[in-house]
Amino acid sequence: MALDLSPDLIAARQHADSLRARVEELSQRHGRSTEGEGWSAEQHAAWQAAWLKWRQAVGAVQDAITEAAATLGEPRWAVETALRAAAGRPEEPDA
Repeated sequence: MALDLSPDLIAARQHADSLRARVEELSQRHGRSTEGEGWSAEQHAAWQAAWLKWRQAVGAVQDAITEAAATLGEPRWAVETALRAAAGRPEEPDA
């Protein structure tokens, strides 16, 4: 049975996914922070700013999942699984 998820919730998950991709891209570009000279202050600031944006977005999505589960009368895991599929990333769990 397909759940009736709001377009806003799906868009919020997709936005959080794009922010996560940004954190991963910065991590790959900068390399490991403990190797060699480590990251510069600018690199660390850019990564931390991206990470904080992602964590805030994920927190809001998690709260919305809980609210949607209550509204729909469905288990939270079912809403999260349906949302992952609707957002186009069914294979990846939330952080």
